Amino acid sequence: MGIMMLRSDYVVLSWNKCLEQWTGISKEQIVNQDIRQQFPHFAEPMYSSRLNTIFEGGPPAIFSSQLHKYIIPSKLPTGAMRIQHTVVTAVETDEDYSLALFAIQDVTDFSLRMQEYFMISKAFKQSNEELESFTYSVSHDLKAPLRAINGFSGILEKKLKSKLQADEVQLLDIIRSSVTEMNQLIEDLLVLSRIGRKNMNKVLINMNELAHFVVDAQKADKEAQFNKIQLTIADLPSCIGDPGLIKQVMTNLISNAVKFTVDEEIPLINIGFIKQGDNIVYTVSDNGIGFDMQYVDKIFGVFQRLSRAEKYPGTGVGLAIVKRIIERHNGKVWAEGEVGKGTTLLFTIGETV
Repeated sequence: MGIMMLRSDYVVLSWNKCLEQWTGISKEQIVNQDIRQQFPHFAEPMYSSRLNTIFEGGPPAIFSSQLHKYIIPSKLPTGAMRIQHTVVTAVETDEDYSLALFAIQDVTDFSLRMQEYFMISKAFKQSNEELESFTYSVSHDLKAPLRAINGFSGILEKKLKSKLQADEVQLLDIIRSSVTEMNQLIEDLLVLSRIGRKNMNKVLINMNELAHFVVDAQKADKEAQFNKIQLTIADLPSCIGDPGLIKQVMTNLISNAVKFTVDEEIPLINIGFIKQGDNIVYTVSDNGIGFDMQYVDKIFGVFQRLSRAEKYPGTGVGLAIVKRIIERHNGKVWAEGEVGKGTTLLFTIGETV
């Protein structure tokens, strides 16, 4: 760090080794000399007015390279100007002259790293926006031909139903069922692409009420299946988050648990939480098919499935949506499980109450 002491008449009283190395000016050349002879910009009002305030006992002043010239210009061995951050502080003295202490820090490496970081961050943001826009556009464009396939197959079925053989009717049903599955996949991709663009409205969320609301909604849709499920909901702590997005998280996690316990004689689902220091970890557990932990990294990927689609239908996007939402809330989501013994999905939210 460069250190210089300047008197109120602009005479240099001290000049350390660091400044000698940076500038090539020895202390013999500059001490007891008017600094304006070596660095004329000290006479400019931008500098002199602030320095005069310090000499009069005013607060410290900061001179950054972003707003000012380099207060003590010096070059790196590469020939580039050294980026500086300077703090000037008044020093009390019994003499007739006031003093100012200059502490000059070389922030070249830091500034270059920050510039590189901002460039990478900007490029990543642009790439992410382009990817989300592409996903949205492609998904949107795919809906038109799907509507046509669904519509024409429906017309064929109505016009020719009396003439079709049973296996031909079945083929039309398969076409329409496949269209429905593809349409759901597109909807899930659209949801995934919107999450990154959606402005979040963070408020206090009563997680207890939210869990009960999601369960009640799913009960209405799958009443027969829910009648055999033993489901418990703990008294969940509240959190700060976007209600719509956190509702999507709970919906996806609970529907997953319902889906993978369908073959259990007594399906068990528990919605709870655990405390880890100051953090609240929300959990959704079931006694369903479970999974092999060696594949845990695949669970939250898009189109990654660890179960047979024909037995456990789904698009393979639901948990990817959960992961994206939790990450937007500065939280973490992970899974624990064992084949044949069930799964626990756990997540934190950046702000809990």
